[in-house]
Amino acid sequence: MIRRLCMSNELVVRRGTNVSQDPTQQAIDQAREWLEEIRPFISVPDFAQIYRMNMDQTPLPFSLASQSTLELRGTRSVTIRQSGNNNTRAKASLAVAADGPKLKPIIIFKGEPRSTIATRELPVSQYANLCCQHAA
Repeated sequence: MIRRLCMSNELVVRRGTNVSQDPTQQAIDQAREWLEEIRPFISVPDFAQIYRMNMDQTPLPFSLASQSTLELRGTRSVTIRQSGNNNTRAKASLAVAADGPKLKPIIIFKGEPRSTIATRELPVSQYANLCCQHAA
């Protein structure tokens, strides 16, 4: 039914294609700078592998905006509008030690010290003492 509706109104599915990235040489230069800065820390002799960690954070958006939309056949430019909440997200933090064990994942939410979550949820949480020490 949807396919017939699209065909009768000359609508086609189009994807947004304009995605920009850092130039390759710029990324290589940033990686070299980081390696030069971090090498003295990781090459300390007699430093146990369990204390050497690799950690990364990745955003978890609350709403995933689609890159596809319906547009009239033959349209050259496709504009995709997104909601204003596309920056609302949490972060997932993953870490692994150099000797192999993975640490438990951590999900980090943006919040305010005296907001609803802090006053209603954290006092009954097993992490209440940690949060209160950090906020103080």
